[in-house]
Amino acid sequence: MADQAATELCQTIIEDYHPALESLRVDVILDKKDTAAWGVTKKVSGLNAFLAGPAIFRETGEGGEDFFVVVLSQLVWGQLTDDQKNALMDHQLAWCDVEEDDAGNVKLSVNGPAFGEFPEIIDRHGVNWRPDLQAFFRRVHKSGQLSLLDLGDPKPGRAGRIGKALDDLEAAGATLEYAPCR
Repeated sequence: MADQAATELCQTIIEDYHPALESLRVDVILDKKDTAAWGVTKKVSGLNAFLAGPAIFRETGEGGEDFFVVVLSQLVWGQLTDDQKNALMDHQLAWCDVEEDDAGNVKLSVNGPAFGEFPEIIDRHGVNWRPDLQAFFRRVHKSGQLSLLDLGDPKPGRAGRIGKALDDLEAAGATLEYAPCR
């Protein structure tokens, strides 16, 4: 189901942060399905793009240009604050990639984020083993955004033998000093 407020937000985010998308069709749909995903961005092309176009295109056989569609969980969207909605829409639009070749042909694609990692791997190995994770967390730290997180207990428990040993040392009264990862 299309949502006027989400569509308007999409246009605002495009104007502010994604100018390469300004001349392209980007549809926003709120999905009623109960899903763990907050949203997904897809490229619509070929016959699907042709059929999703105006009826005049089907009558003339023209049209069918590729476009993007942002599918958001209606359940999640309804529970987000305005700031979270802005961030989610910006996140979904960041998946959209537009490339133009020397002849002026435009190619749309959906790309992933700069990195991805499983939470349990970070629990076990931290971020120092991957340069892209280090760069990401440096960027988060530099932007000051870490302060927006509700981190709760700063050391909720450590995984593995080393983590258990550190927990045991603190329980015995040892004072541990932590240095930031660099």
